Order: sequence, then structure tokens, then C-alpha cells
Amino acid sequence: MKLVFVSNFLNHHQIELCNELHKELGDNFHFVATEDLPEERKILGYEEMNEKYPFVIQSYLNDSQFNKAKTLIEEAEAVIIGSAANEYFELRRKTGKLIIRYSERLFKKGTYRRFIPTTRRKIKNNFFKDYPHMIILAASAYLAYDISLMNIKNPVLKWGYFPEFIPKAKAFKKEDNKTVNLLWVGRLIDWKKPFDAIKVAKKLNNECIEFILEIIGTGPLYEKIQKRIIKNGLAKNVTLLGSMTPEKVREHMKKSDIFLFTSNFQEGWGAVLNEAMNSGCAIVVNKAIGSAPFLVKNRHNALMYNNNDFKGLYNNVKELIYDETLRENLGNSAYTTIAEEWNAKIAAKRLINITKQYLENKQIENVYETGICSPAPIISNKD
Repeated sequence: MKLVFVSNFLNHHQIELCNELHKELGDNFHFVATEDLPEERKILGYEEMNEKYPFVIQSYLNDSQFNKAKTLIEEAEAVIIGSAANEYFELRRKTGKLIIRYSERLFKKGTYRRFIPTTRRKIKNNFFKDYPHMIILAASAYLAYDISLMNIKNPVLKWGYFPEFIPKAKAFKKEDNKTVNLLWVGRLIDWKKPFDAIKVAKKLNNECIEFILEIIGTGPLYEKIQKRIIKNGLAKNVTLLGSMTPEKVREHMKKSDIFLFTSNFQEGWGAVLNEAMNSGCAIVVNKAIGSAPFLVKNRHNALMYNNNDFKGLYNNVKELIYDETLRENLGNSAYTTIAEEWNAKIAAKRLINITKQYLENKQIENVYETGICSPAPIISNKD
């Protein structure tokens, strides 16, 4: 079976999956990169990968590469389409063959946007045209809900992003000291809610609770956050570390006790959740984050709070600071979730199985009951 994955550029959130698909399918697997790595991603520490792997076709480089990509897209038995221009979707749609549509949620900025004619038309034309031979992979727990609002009937399966899996011996090295290490990672922008982490720090400090908070990332709110730290007398507790490579982020996760993930519904997936779980962190996560309902079982492998519930966020953090056993149990369960249920190796095998099944029967039978490639339930913003 020939499988082609079309997306904007190869990155550290996709490479593990691509490597596993390549292991399973060999030369029958190709990744079509439709654009060069943007400068803003390089600033954030992303590595240039498009030229590094033999299975990558760089369709944006020249006519020869584009024509090679076009032939692969037209001839392959199955094509995965992620973040790519509509022309690639149209190339495949004209063949009448299987399309596997890989998407985060459609209405990150609010479901009311489905009533905006231009938005609705764009979604219908560029993402989910009425096409019977299509499976939708939900890289957000809220995509199935968005899909239902658009009256799209194709099957929607649980999916996501699958960063590098690190074995336990290398994944975490928690330091045995009295001061609890908190970590926040992301772009310093409004909807990722970094100020919630600062508010947590301020309240902990006011209650004379010992802690250290590291914030990794850069963005337009950097200077405001820096000033807020100084204004609230948090310079001894809170450190802004700026941007760094994914590898260095993992090093900080290894040593951190508690990971704070505060984004709202605009966080389509949030692969740092996978990474922090793999690193054995005790995680406090906003339920609004696209990956949270798929990866997290509350009080089993993380603590989850409702969007805009600062009291819930703070109480969870405070509980974990005082309860070392709970921190350890949640961290170990989080690691196990990634090791046994949610990683690139499992994703590749299940996707290939689902694809072969569909090619043989024109439908998905014996679908997985839980985890990757199981049916994605409809979860609304209000649930």
C-alpha cells in the first residue's frame, strides 16, 4: 500500500509518526512538504527537517518536485492531508480515492463563526467538501463537535500529535529537594494565558509557600510578564528563560515536578502535554485544550480544571505542592499513558490497519474501542 502524507512542513511533532510509517511501509511512504520552515518557527527553536529525510518531497522548491508530489498524490492508495493548500486537496479529490483528513478544530475562536458566510464557505471548500471517500482524523477533542455543526457525515477518529517518545530512564530525573519546581511552556500570547501562571505564583508567594516557576517561551507578552514578575516581588521565584530547542525544553521537563498548561479553546492540540506526560510531570491542565480530553483522565494521570476557573487551577497546584505521593502517582500514570497508549508506533500501526480495512471494504469495521483511531465523541465547549 502506498501512503502519502501532505502537510506544510516536517517538524518535531510529526517526525516520529513519519519515521514509524516509513518503518512499516518503506519506500511506499512519502511526506510532501508544501512550504519551507517559516522564520517565526526557527526563532521558536524548530529544526529544519524538510531536507533531512529521504521520504520527503519538497513540492515548493521547483516544478520537478511539485510534479513528483502530484504524481504520488494521484497514484497512492491513500493520502493524508493536514495543513496544506486547497490545491492538494483538489488534486486528490479528483481521483475519487481515499482521503484521510488530518485537522485540529475548526472554530478555535468560537462556534458562532459557522454563521459567517465566508468562514463557512472556506471550510466547506478548502477542508471538508462533500466527499464520500474520506476519514477524518481529529487532532483535537473538540473537532467532532465542530464537524457536527457543519453537518459533515464522514467518520471522525481520535488522533493528535505524537512527539518523540523517551524511555523512562532518560525521560525524567526529579530532584529530591523541598522546593517544588513548576514549569510553563509556550508562546507568550494572550490565549495561552501565561498570566494565569503568574497569578498562581503571586498567590503561592502571598501564602508563603516555597516554589520555583520556570517559564519557557517568547512572544509579544514577554516584557509585560517580566514587569509583572518584578511588580509582584516574584523575581526570586519566577524565571523567564526565553525560547529554546525542543530538546532543551525536554531537559527542563525532566527535572520539573508540576507542569502548568493553561491555554484556552484556541489550543488546537498542544503537544507539550504529550511531552510533559512522557517526562513524568504531575500536570495541571485546562480542559479546553484540544489534547486534554483525549489524553487525560482526571485524578488518574493529571489534574484537570474548567476553562476560566482560576480557583480550580490554583487549588490543583496547591494540592500537588503539598502532596508528594499524588505528584509521583500522577507523573507515573502520565508516563504510562504515553508509553502504552498514545505514541507514534501505536498510531502508525493503527492508521495502516484502518486504511487497509477501508480500502478493502469502503468502510471502517472493527474500529478500535478506545485510544488512537477509536471513534471521536462529540464534546462541546460547554461540556
